[in-house]
Amino acid sequence: MNCEILYAAFGEIGEDILERSEYLKKEKKSARPRWGIAAACLILLISTLLTAEAATGAVSYLLAPLFGMAQTEIVDSIGVPIGVSASVDGYTLTCDAIIGDRYNVEIVYTLSRDNGQPIPEGVGFASGHTAILPGSSGGSSQSRLQHLDDPSKVYFTVKCSYSVPILGRLASASYGQLVCDNGSGGKTVLAYGPWELQYTLRCKDSTRKVTPAQRDVTDLSGKRYRIDKILLSPIGLHIDFKWKEPKSLAVGESLCPNFEVSLKFADGTTYTLKDRNISGHYTEGAKTAALDYSVAFDLPIDLDALQSVIICGCEYPIS
Repeated sequence: MNCEILYAAFGEIGEDILERSEYLKKEKKSARPRWGIAAACLILLISTLLTAEAATGAVSYLLAPLFGMAQTEIVDSIGVPIGVSASVDGYTLTCDAIIGDRYNVEIVYTLSRDNGQPIPEGVGFASGHTAILPGSSGGSSQSRLQHLDDPSKVYFTVKCSYSVPILGRLASASYGQLVCDNGSGGKTVLAYGPWELQYTLRCKDSTRKVTPAQRDVTDLSGKRYRIDKILLSPIGLHIDFKWKEPKSLAVGESLCPNFEVSLKFADGTTYTLKDRNISGHYTEGAKTAALDYSVAFDLPIDLDALQSVIICGCEYPIS
């Protein structure tokens, strides 16, 4: 089925109808509703379309633009939660889509106004966070809210990045105080909340392993490293490596500031990753220090458009 046609068709279908179709599939033994023949056929058609299109990954195509993506292979990794929402103070917060790898998760939320009136420009949550439980440690960052075609709805993305593999599959979200600029440098509270959600991270692990054929690299300052593992996904990059002959750092000195990593695309362009995090530990006098490098991309990327990862000038092809 053509995705543009499917998108247009779903655009005319109310959320209540979609929820009822999911309810019908789960309640197989319930009594048959006494709806009209036309309504029953419509529900059956929608249910069949959702099941068939979800099996082929086409439903995920509808959510790809929310991640800033075109119609690429990445959509096969997008999870689509159903019925995960909370309504408070006339606003409803819904978790719409998830994409994740071993160290990062990116989540799309939609905020809608229940009375159908436009949501004012410049709205945002004064407080809130999304956390993954149990066992993972890290933080989340919230992007700016952006308007959809429907002025009564806006969406925002949340990124959760961790320096250790994500152990849990349960996500907990809590957001409060929806505010907007009042034109005088202050904020006006539109709703107090809080909006609280709990849901399972039902998404495919999009991690792809890149084989480090050449393990030893040297940065511009002469520091030597040994690359142990390269893990790449549409939303982030993680590298396990060792710093050979580590030296004590001065107060305030960055850890391995010249450990540069770039992405090389098939068209020959390269992009140097800047907002990275390097962490680890070493014992004074040890011959090596075990470190890890992690970065979450601003927007998901199509791995099929990448040619290689470049670490300290050494190129590692993506097979």
